[in-house]
Amino acid sequence: MNKENLKKIVMPLLCILFAALCSMGFLFGVAKLDVTQALGKIVVVYVAIAAFTFGVLWIGYKKYKLELHLLYFIALLGLGSILTVAEPVFSAPDEMVHFFRAYDVSNFLLGETSDTVVSTHRMSEWNLTYYETEISKENIQKYGDAFSLKEDHSLLTWIESRKTTSPRILYAIGGIGITFGRLLHWNLAPMAAFGQLLSLIFFGAVTAYGIYKIPFAKRTVAVIGLLPMVVQQATSFSYDMEINGAAFLLVCLSLSFLEERPKKKDVVFYVLALWILYCAKAHIYAILVLVTVALFAKRSWLEKSKRKVLIPMGGILILGGAYACMEFADNLQTVPVIARLQEEGHSPYYYLTHLGYTIPLFLRTLLRRGTNYIFQMMGGSFGWFQIYVWTPIVVLLFLLVLVSAIRREKEPCYTVKKRILILIPCVAIGMLIFAAMLFYETGQNASVIEGVQGRYFLPVLLPVLISLGFWKKPILPKEVKEEHFLLVAAGLLYITILDYLYLIP
Repeated sequence: MNKENLKKIVMPLLCILFAALCSMGFLFGVAKLDVTQALGKIVVVYVAIAAFTFGVLWIGYKKYKLELHLLYFIALLGLGSILTVAEPVFSAPDEMVHFFRAYDVSNFLLGETSDTVVSTHRMSEWNLTYYETEISKENIQKYGDAFSLKEDHSLLTWIESRKTTSPRILYAIGGIGITFGRLLHWNLAPMAAFGQLLSLIFFGAVTAYGIYKIPFAKRTVAVIGLLPMVVQQATSFSYDMEINGAAFLLVCLSLSFLEERPKKKDVVFYVLALWILYCAKAHIYAILVLVTVALFAKRSWLEKSKRKVLIPMGGILILGGAYACMEFADNLQTVPVIARLQEEGHSPYYYLTHLGYTIPLFLRTLLRRGTNYIFQMMGGSFGWFQIYVWTPIVVLLFLLVLVSAIRREKEPCYTVKKRILILIPCVAIGMLIFAAMLFYETGQNASVIEGVQGRYFLPVLLPVLISLGFWKKPILPKEVKEEHFLLVAAGLLYITILDYLYLIP
């Protein structure tokens, strides 16, 4: 290696080291953290891991010319792994019910008692040694102490009501992590952290494969995959991890099928992704399959010779749609009880027959909370909307997402008709999300639709950007590489997590 190439690698590494030292000085100087406490130790570990991660990214990019999907996987694991301890189990939204559903999957794998009423749990999970839901320095200290607590790992059959009834497939990865921890007789804290880490690795592998397969917009997938909200959900027991991964992969494979004949394993991955989307959230996200239909409209795959494939696929789609409509029809007259409010809401029939009330309610929600949904989707808040990071960071994340959808010279540009066809199912999913929250979370006296969260729209973010971006002009300069977007996204993720650690009360 000549001196010029060596300088291109050494100088950035020195900058990374300088940034790490500045981060340490800021958090231990301005925030006055104590390195002997759990949060202080987490900060030291995070800055060290992050510095190592950026060093590997830069060397991998400059010297070894690693492909974008490999760089993404390195960045996600290096920066995201710290959240398995910096954001303790149960501190993400609805994490407790998700954890116990994953535990239920573990029971199933181990052949223990597991049904809707009775489950077999260790004493440490029956009488939780750590159960805090708020993020604070004190609770992080408790979580750190829980790693070494003396726990009773004997089994106890008990009646419990903390788990959700969502399909087990949505919690398979977290369940495997819990099973591993139980077999090794780990405490609750390390068992939970390992389950979260396994979820992060799985999500990273799925998204990296999507980046590898998608023929264009690789940088867009990488940027979305490094959004703080995506990473937070990937390091939790929530089924958002599987939903987001399945949605990203389905769209990426759909675009790859346009360029090359699909391999058998890719067809299997596509079907698995669609199955996961169908199992989750009342089948809402399964509508993303229509993005594939829109992409293939009037192409060679729709010729008569393909009818043997198209007819069964069309039949499956029709049956699935009919089943979803039957479920909706059964609930049409049902008047829900909003558990959070302990009061009744309105039935779907009421909303459909009182459009003069429903439409203004929807418009008020968009006007009052639309920017909040974007803020949440980008990752501006952590936990149960407890910690809000600095707004300019969120603005930069949003701008990076938009700029990533600017077309490169050799990338395709779809017709307006094709864009509309791609956008229609995304809008339909968005409307159904609002409708579900209108039915399950909104009381009769509400002025806006309650319960909607920005993270619910992440699965449709990629196809929305493809349908609204990638026009003939403007065109990204040739000097701007795909890897530059990943490095900037990783840098913003680092700053966001650093700001989160600083803001923990």
